[in-house]
Amino acid sequence: MDWVRVKFLTEQKKTNSSVKGRFCELIHQAMIDNKKIIVGKENIECEGARIAFGWQKDFCNFEQKFASNNGVDIGFIDRALKSLQVSNTNIKSIILNAEEADVMLSLVWPEEMMGILKLFFLHTGKILKAELRPFLSVCLQTVIAWRTNYPTVSFGCKDSRLYAGIERDKLVVALPYFMYDKMLKKKIA
Repeated sequence: MDWVRVKFLTEQKKTNSSVKGRFCELIHQAMIDNKKIIVGKENIECEGARIAFGWQKDFCNFEQKFASNNGVDIGFIDRALKSLQVSNTNIKSIILNAEEADVMLSLVWPEEMMGILKLFFLHTGKILKAELRPFLSVCLQTVIAWRTNYPTVSFGCKDSRLYAGIERDKLVVALPYFMYDKMLKKKIA
């Protein structure tokens, strides 16, 4: 399993303006290159990610596009986004492959996910409960893992599978760093 260290910052860091794309694309790039990437509002080209990070407060265009493309009522997507309170973050910058991490993110095979589920059960005595969403699968799941200190799992939205090259038989998993450190770090090393 390849993991990307994700650090959320409440202060603005200078980004490399030549590195632009969707958050899922930048995660994929960080995973392949194993280099540090500083992400800010100016180099994210995805409306969904800007919403997930609280960098865009107006959901209207996103909601209309999602509702139209998926044949769902716009009220559904509006309620879903508002219930997540995605815009209530104070994120100014994100560092991928930082020295320190808030969240560890990976693309895993179902068999690897079962191993993670088993380790979670052995370390906590609880069964992992996951909320599966039809949108914002990499960006929002990473934020939720950070804000809740609880693992998240996603099948990857259509766009993340396309732009980040997520294989059809892989899942997206985001673990709060302390859980990764406690459950997986020693097993991987």
